[in-house]
Amino acid sequence: MTSAERVLEYARLPSEGVRRGTAPLPRAAIAHHDDDAGNSNMSKHTEVAASVAAAEAVHAAAAAVGSAGSRLTYTPPASWPEAGRVDVNDVFMSYKPGVLPPVLRGLTFTLLPRQKVGVCGRTGAGKSSLFSVLFRLHGIQAGSVCIDGVDINSIGLADLRSQLAIIPQNPVIFSGTVRYNLDPFSVCADAELWAALEKVQLKQHFLSQPMGLASPMSESGGNLSAGQGQLLCIARALLQPSRVLFVDEATANVDPQTDQVIQRVLRTAFKERTVVTIAHRLDTIADCDVILVLDAGKVVEMGPPEELRAKPDGVFAGMVALQSGAHGEAAH
Repeated sequence: MTSAERVLEYARLPSEGVRRGTAPLPRAAIAHHDDDAGNSNMSKHTEVAASVAAAEAVHAAAAAVGSAGSRLTYTPPASWPEAGRVDVNDVFMSYKPGVLPPVLRGLTFTLLPRQKVGVCGRTGAGKSSLFSVLFRLHGIQAGSVCIDGVDINSIGLADLRSQLAIIPQNPVIFSGTVRYNLDPFSVCADAELWAALEKVQLKQHFLSQPMGLASPMSESGGNLSAGQGQLLCIARALLQPSRVLFVDEATANVDPQTDQVIQRVLRTAFKERTVVTIAHRLDTIADCDVILVLDAGKVVEMGPPEELRAKPDGVFAGMVALQSGAHGEAAH
């Protein structure tokens, strides 16, 4: 599916009324996992949201884009969110209300500004559904989600998604130039783009290209390795002045060397942001401030990783032991 086709599909979503017709749409991309019930339905919206980030044609459709469960009553100030606090209160969500049971069942937690939070859980725990709710890919049937005190269901989608950054599991690269992939709305100076590329160790690679930032990129990043594509997505997130960053297991498909670069960048370059990471490999969230363990759509454990690992018969401790055992067997 081309970017244009994705834009057309995105424009068919239900209208939420005219909201900031010229507001920018999100620059980052969203990837999904197959770990939640109803994900076959979710994947279409996830793919659309990923491509919409760099599609200039979506500006015209921005006012017509909507999502279930929205109650548009507020326009946040341009400085929102300033701190990056996230409050999820008693959230229930089903992919087909009245047909399918909820996949999130009374989900409640608070993330403090600048916290680094790892989200984990077994298959079907609700990890991807949580991201779906935070980006309003699906509406909630009960409860609320607030960022810095603003109910995200009370504002327009453009207002919400333009202020959230996400690093996907699979790199999302668009047809165009390196510059266009980093800064699709042309708001950054070249010096800022080069600085972002330097932080992810891609500056020398593109300096060696005859066209530099004007170097052409094929859709899906066919002329980049998986690791380079992922690093380019991280550079894109660095350039977005969001206070909240979501990371969808960004190191799942990269080599160990790139893994180390990504982990270092997440620890240093995003230290002033609230960072929420979905983890399937628990070692990627070992140094987070807080671990959020989900099971059957609820929070079953939450706390510092060392505290949760020390819990006798704890869910997180059991997951660590199981994964460590699996790695040990693989080594033999």
